[in-house]
Amino acid sequence: MNRDRKKNAERKGRRRAGGIWGLACIVSLSGCSLAVPGAGAEAGEDRLIGVFITAEYLDLYDMESYLKDHGNLLTGGGEVTLSHDPEYEGRLYAQIDPSKGPEDGEIFFGDVRGEYMLYPEKTDEREPYRVCLCTDGICEINTNTNIADDQEEYSIDGTMYMLPGQMEEDVSYHANPVYQTAEGEIYAVSGQGFSTSGDGAEGEVFSTTLSGEVTMREKEKTKTEKSSVTLRYAVMNRPVQTTLYQMNQAHQIVRKDTYEPGKVPETIAVERETEYVLAETEKENRSGEKTVSREIVGYNPNEETFLETFYVLDSDVVAKRESRVVWDRNAV
Repeated sequence: MNRDRKKNAERKGRRRAGGIWGLACIVSLSGCSLAVPGAGAEAGEDRLIGVFITAEYLDLYDMESYLKDHGNLLTGGGEVTLSHDPEYEGRLYAQIDPSKGPEDGEIFFGDVRGEYMLYPEKTDEREPYRVCLCTDGICEINTNTNIADDQEEYSIDGTMYMLPGQMEEDVSYHANPVYQTAEGEIYAVSGQGFSTSGDGAEGEVFSTTLSGEVTMREKEKTKTEKSSVTLRYAVMNRPVQTTLYQMNQAHQIVRKDTYEPGKVPETIAVERETEYVLAETEKENRSGEKTVSREIVGYNPNEETFLETFYVLDSDVVAKRESRVVWDRNAV
């Protein structure tokens, strides 16, 4: 499965509400305008469109240029304290592979590994529109657009499931804001992070929100564009295996299948006697203690049925896999 995918209409998943794992932070940043003729943001403002999450701090500060311009600070001797000048903050530009089409092109932030959640603007022959792009490590994505005469509001939120840390192994992530220029370029800047140690319990949540606001010009009118990006870090124990039980009306097992994490088929064709499917996932925490979570899905004649299971990526982020359940009601 490709790690880059569009999720414009992902169903809302279950959200565990647990204790706060760390301190929530709100960062105010600026964003940019519609990239169409006769419209634009004030000079120097770029649109906030998402977040790029990395395990390491994204060090983009141009220290060489700073020291070149402030070399006099080093000539006086003694202890020197260098200020953090925003003028020397660097940008990590994304490379976009458009071979799969304008909405599904792969995005790379150089050689830096991480997960991203983006809500950028695309433009076709008619008018601009927004698309939702993310990596497999981002789950339960929701987007919202609200357009009025004098204001536009765009928001995106999602959850990144991570394995619990322990006393000798800290867990840390950095939420790096991502912007889009009026010309359509996408770049990330260094963001805030958090770290924690201790065997966090499954269900604990840490939340961070980035926000931006710019003034746009459209012909003779001005309007405000607001952006909001919310990322939830949720603790989940490591999935070990998933067992699917197909159950009949008498709650008896019709069929039993066991899969390794990430190996559950994308399409599950159930037996004709099956009334519901019980998914039982065995998990373990860092200490090796076992836990079990269960999910039940049944036949719904009004909509498609999907079953959610989880698996661990190489980055130790837990990804969600959705499988479509096919009910052959004509065979009953």
